[in-house]
Amino acid sequence: AVLQLILTPASGTDLSGATPQPVYAGDRRIPGARSGTTVVREIVETGDFEATMSWVVGLARQAPFTVTELADPTRLVVDIAHGQG
Repeated sequence: AVLQLILTPASGTDLSGATPQPVYAGDRRIPGARSGTTVVREIVETGDFEATMSWVVGLARQAPFTVTELADPTRLVVDIAHGQG
């Protein structure tokens, strides 16, 4: 199973100045073991173009999830159930 995340407007690069500046320096491929749950197999950035970023979360099986936007700093939390639910 996969969970596709499409974020817009979003970019890993700040294009507002004279020179593009990276604002995301993290991994583009994250092993599931780092997620802290056995349901997530891998997380992969699949695109960053024209103010749209996309990520795919590979899952061991379909699982319910919730998405929460937080501020200060701005971030998105995707909570994927790891139980049998």
